Amino acid sequence: MTNLTNPIDVRAYASSVMTALTDLQEYLSASVNPDRIALDELHLEPMGWTKHVYTEKAFDIWGKQLEQFPNDPTILHHMAIMHHARAFDLEAGAKPSESDADWKAAMDFWHRLHAMDAFWDNLTEKACKGTVRQDAIKKLRADFPQMILAVHYDIALDKETRNNRKSRAKFHIAIVHNAPFDAHQRAQAQRAAYNLFIQSFPVPDEVWQSNELREDILSEGQKAIVEYLNFDPECVPALKDALRLQRRVQISRNTTWQALNEDDPRRKELLLSEKRDAEAWLPFFNQLAATSNELEGDVREDLLRWYQGRAQDMLMLELFEEAIGFYEQALVLFRSDDDDRRACQRNLVETMARWAFTKAREGVSGAKAYCDKVRSRDDLTVQACFWLVPAYAQLSLRDVAVDICDRGLAIEPDFDDRQADECIKQLIEFKQQLSH
Repeated sequence: MTNLTNPIDVRAYASSVMTALTDLQEYLSASVNPDRIALDELHLEPMGWTKHVYTEKAFDIWGKQLEQFPNDPTILHHMAIMHHARAFDLEAGAKPSESDADWKAAMDFWHRLHAMDAFWDNLTEKACKGTVRQDAIKKLRADFPQMILAVHYDIALDKETRNNRKSRAKFHIAIVHNAPFDAHQRAQAQRAAYNLFIQSFPVPDEVWQSNELREDILSEGQKAIVEYLNFDPECVPALKDALRLQRRVQISRNTTWQALNEDDPRRKELLLSEKRDAEAWLPFFNQLAATSNELEGDVREDLLRWYQGRAQDMLMLELFEEAIGFYEQALVLFRSDDDDRRACQRNLVETMARWAFTKAREGVSGAKAYCDKVRSRDDLTVQACFWLVPAYAQLSLRDVAVDICDRGLAIEPDFDDRQADECIKQLIEFKQQLSH
């Protein structure tokens, strides 16, 4: 039986129960809140720092949270920091390649944060509270991609990495090239990294002066640029600097060898030096040529003249096939069909004809097919015909040789073709000889 003498104060009892439940709820919330658990796992200090930057448990907690809240800036920030920190530790470990996945994950998280207004608004609120100055945060956001990408350049271009861990240097350069930040941001980071790298070398100031032609001085600059390009061969600022120096070396050598007699051994030595430079720089400058539509006018002109100069060098060494390749690349760089382009086109077809004659004379396989290829062109010159006639004579195709004589004699030479008159005389003599 219920004792009604001391009735229960229902209102007060309910109030105390609600208070207890509220306290319990707050306790449970604090106990099971994933952020709190993860931060506790990292040993959160009173001042807000953590004793550990990452742990496997923290990765697991925030990883699961990210699946539920994929655009939460706080979770993304934690994941970016932890992946970046673990990447650094693994990079310095016994198997640096184990850091690859963390570097890539960190890059993705940083990129997502960079594009997230909520992250920067929250940072602005915390850093600029009570002020109207938000310039620092805006600048930080603008510079952020370069700061993240600079980490990889610093690792890749470190002397120890370059000398002893070349594969790691190339990995970090590649991760920058494939980074999700836009092309302009990647280019800014690359230019900054290249400039810092060059400044670390004892390159004489004279190297960068446009009137400096001393090869021993210019070589100091070229060595530094080559050292950089060995790891980042697509760096346009480096390629442009290399081209400027190469053009000055080229001009200096050409001026010298052209003033020497053909039988002077110094002439051959200079031409062979040009050949070695051509072979060394061609793969680099071909990459620059691939971006020709984006090049400034003076850079494009330097590149064009470099290819033409190399073609002339190869021609003097009677390396016709190599010369043809350089002429063909030069033609791609011309913007208009002017006298210079027509002269380059003429040099190309005449070199092809000389190569056809050489093949026929030496009886190499495919000589006739190559001669026919040149013969089929519609831009043959008088001099090209001059070389094709004896080529077909070597192949015992007299009728074809006579036909080419007639074709050459019907061509109106360009006004600046200094050898045309002599070639016409030779074609007349060839035809007379072939007709008997």
